[in-house]
Amino acid sequence: MGRTVPTFRRELVREIETWKIMARALKSKEDVEAFNQIVAKAMELSDSAGLLCKPRPAEAALIAICVALQREINAIKREIKGG
Repeated sequence: MGRTVPTFRRELVREIETWKIMARALKSKEDVEAFNQIVAKAMELSDSAGLLCKPRPAEAALIAICVALQREINAIKREIKGG
């Protein structure tokens, strides 16, 4: 029996494809690199984000991106404090 609902990861990839229109308009190499890193973060946590069961994958992707960025901020803070 086949799936009736596409997987979240597949839907997320479709959503990211729509974001790439913006990426092509980015002027600096740094902005393009940052965009690619954000997309990678969305994919990195896509399994967890898929559990939100949101109708729009962008919502779950943005939460996943925020979690990943906060994790990096926390690591930088620990490094600055010497821990």
